[in-house]
Amino acid sequence: MSITENIVTTVIVISMLGGCGACIRYCAKAENERMEKKEKEQAEKAKTDWQERLDDLAIEYTQDSPKTTVATITEIQTQDILYRHFQDDDGTDGMLTIKYVVTKGDDGMQVFIQPKSTAVPKGTARITYNELKDGSVSPRKIVGEFVDPIYHALSKNAVHAKGIVKSIDYNF
Repeated sequence: MSITENIVTTVIVISMLGGCGACIRYCAKAENERMEKKEKEQAEKAKTDWQERLDDLAIEYTQDSPKTTVATITEIQTQDILYRHFQDDDGTDGMLTIKYVVTKGDDGMQVFIQPKSTAVPKGTARITYNELKDGSVSPRKIVGEFVDPIYHALSKNAVHAKGIVKSIDYNF
């Protein structure tokens, strides 16, 4: 029931009981304040729930600043992550294609995730990346960061990699 409907109902009931105008105005004002308080509390709870969801979607990195490595990109593989709106129970709203960038360098073979729609040619390159804290990340967090937090991935299998690519430079 809306605020207006509540106020009208309150006024009608008081009028039927023979209430005076001052009583009607007082009760209407009190009902209006009660409903406004309730709506404000609901809005604050929704804001808190959304902030908790955003905090839960943050990808954990080992440090704040990006790292750089020089290596030879030897292979590129793709994986599709299907996702849907977090309030939907069925269906699919979209797909994010990530690339596994496999490199070989002084540190041996390493795998990086490239979540952007861009070509990744093979060859020697300077790769700037954010190192993943545990060497993996959930598809849910990838979709939350690189698509939109209102979506969640349908897959729950962790994506394993050294880090997430920020940039690849072949001319260095």
